[in-house]
Amino acid sequence: TIGSIWKKPELFKDFKYIIVDECHLMSPKDGSMHTTLFDELNLKILGLTATPFRLKSYSEPQPHSQLVMLNRIRPKVFNDILHVTQIQEMIDNEYWSPLEYYVRNFNRSTLVTNNTGADFTQHSMNNALNEQGVVEFAIKWAKKLREKGRKQILIFTPSIEVSETVAKKLGVNSVTTNTKLKEREKYIERFDKQLDWAISNVNVLAVGYDSQRIDAIIDLAPTL
Repeated sequence: TIGSIWKKPELFKDFKYIIVDECHLMSPKDGSMHTTLFDELNLKILGLTATPFRLKSYSEPQPHSQLVMLNRIRPKVFNDILHVTQIQEMIDNEYWSPLEYYVRNFNRSTLVTNNTGADFTQHSMNNALNEQGVVEFAIKWAKKLREKGRKQILIFTPSIEVSETVAKKLGVNSVTTNTKLKEREKYIERFDKQLDWAISNVNVLAVGYDSQRIDAIIDLAPTL
């Protein structure tokens, strides 16, 4: 990881190239760990990512955020997009499972954006989900999916409160920033070993989490 190497450019003096995975997480600003390391090295940099953009916040004409491609932001690290692989291509070549989507109607009119304009407030998401019965609907669907034979269900929620409610009603575990490290490791291990048929979380089992056995995902977090 960048935190372990950014002050040690001498380790890379014999290399000509560097590959950065999840490169959308890189900060292109002067003085960041990545730019500090790269400024010391005369290397060609290749970035890999499934999301080739960053969320940039603006204050005018009112607070809002916009997705900007990595080769169009200022400042930037990457100049060109060399190759794009579409999901359908991944499915056709059997690298990616074909997906079945089930979408419930949801009224977004009561959702409130946060101060940066980048996302909705946690409070408004909780209220909207509960008032519209979405949480109960998701709990019923999880049980229905289990009856249909789905063995590993990963559930995303917008808040600790919703995550713990869902987990309690399904008789499974919830993983959040409030979960102690040892408990977190135990809960994830139980899920990975199929000792638990579902797990609920808030932004924990996202980037970098890989479980080959997951066959259903429930997403309870509306986003912009």
